[in-house]
Amino acid sequence: MKVAVLGMGNMGSKYAAFIAQGKVKGMELEAVTRIRPERMETLKNILPEKLKIYETAERLFSAYDEGQLELDAVLIVTPHYSHEELAKLAFERGLSVLCDKPAGVYSRQARNMMNAYMEAKSKYPDIKYGFVFHQRTFPVYKKMRDIVQSKKYGELKRVNWVVTDWYRPNAYYESGSWRATWGGDGGGTLINQCPHNLDLLQWICGMPVCVQGFCHEGKFHPIEVEDEVTAYMEWKDGATGVFIASTGEAAGVNRLEISLDNALLVCEKGELSVCELDKPEIEYRNSRDDLFGKPKCEWKKIECEKPEGAYEKVLSDFAAGIMTAAGSEAINSLYLSNAIYLSSWEHRMVNIPEAGTEEELKFEKSFEAWLNKKAGKQPASSAGDEYKAKAEIIEQQEREIQFDKFDSEEAVRIGTALIKEAERRNNKICLDIQIAGRRLFHYSSDGNASSNDVMIERKKNTAMYTGHSSLWAHYMLKSMGLSIDQKWHLDPSQYAEVGGAFPIRLKNCPTAIGTITVSGFDHTVDHGIIVDVCRKLI
Repeated sequence: MKVAVLGMGNMGSKYAAFIAQGKVKGMELEAVTRIRPERMETLKNILPEKLKIYETAERLFSAYDEGQLELDAVLIVTPHYSHEELAKLAFERGLSVLCDKPAGVYSRQARNMMNAYMEAKSKYPDIKYGFVFHQRTFPVYKKMRDIVQSKKYGELKRVNWVVTDWYRPNAYYESGSWRATWGGDGGGTLINQCPHNLDLLQWICGMPVCVQGFCHEGKFHPIEVEDEVTAYMEWKDGATGVFIASTGEAAGVNRLEISLDNALLVCEKGELSVCELDKPEIEYRNSRDDLFGKPKCEWKKIECEKPEGAYEKVLSDFAAGIMTAAGSEAINSLYLSNAIYLSSWEHRMVNIPEAGTEEELKFEKSFEAWLNKKAGKQPASSAGDEYKAKAEIIEQQEREIQFDKFDSEEAVRIGTALIKEAERRNNKICLDIQIAGRRLFHYSSDGNASSNDVMIERKKNTAMYTGHSSLWAHYMLKSMGLSIDQKWHLDPSQYAEVGGAFPIRLKNCPTAIGTITVSGFDHTVDHGIIVDVCRKLI
């Protein structure tokens, strides 16, 4: 199976390294996206020499469309909000998808992804769709599930899971402006740290029917999202449960208790124990021999293997057509987290909706309205459509302005023309032309503000990252109501969301090879002057 890793952050880099080192049976690494120079430096001796690297997933898919890249599947390891869009793009092309947790931020994203998969499967029957819920492979959790599902000790009575070993210092939240924000991360402890726990909870014990949540925002850290959660849950047959998570407790614990009719299961520090009753509890309850009698019980340790190579196993199984967590299951942990959030915000018990019902649609609408409010977003409007229309105009300009070749002579010709146009308009400018990181032309007018040189770098970085003009990025971000750090997790001090950098593209080449950047006018005029000059010279 030939795969591409979309997103080379911490986890994406880990998956790529596993595949490149031959630790994943049945997978070959063909391409990656979104890899920063410092990350590439650490992986240069691991990744294949002929590995294809693309600035964005969109450029990768374009290369696939044009026959320049062979793929069977993609691994999606990008920010939560982008999972739905990338999965759809893959399914449209008949590519299998293995997505990192969670499916998204809200349950409708998971539903849309599953619908896209089912539609694609009717056309491409061999495509696969799964999620990296690797803790399902841990022997201790598999054993607990087997015991609960087999009803060896009777029905479920109570669940208590305290997960407070997710401790994070303030520096963790300060490491990225998108971290711990509703608009960038989609939430805090529940959506960032706990998707695995919520997935395991419903995988082992079944889905609760209702929850009452209490999410404390910024209780321990100066953040806008929750860093402590307590949730009370009820199951259809009367069982109850409590889930507690925090990133502000030390020393924390990870202790899962599951009370069954005739036994108590306890998992802590990766070890599993069971307290067995000598006879069914109901017999003790109905006995009249002793008013204060307690059941006799015996503690036993259940031996479980230590988890090893969990990620490699998930990836290898996916290549073999075995889903650790099928695409259809990904929505369950989002139902839980969304319901806990909604309950906390509305101060009421919230029912977990059944898939395909009117209640599900109402649930989604209520949660998303609250999430948008929390993130400071406004509902989609004509203004958003207007910005998208402007971005489409820029895309057309980029398709129009392409070169047969681009060398130093061409850079001087264009740079000189830009200087003359700025002089004609009686304006000081700074301009820069680069190819593959090599500067071919640079100019700064006498008396020009030094801030323009800084802005040149920021605009150029944005254009090279997106593969589009920086003004295109400006309009696309405006249409979504997001900032550059929220959408792409980019540092605003290094990346600008204003116009003035234009991609250099060669005819019949899918990716930008460099940039022409201008700073000195209004940012939309910076963009316009480049377009005007290039049109005249091509």
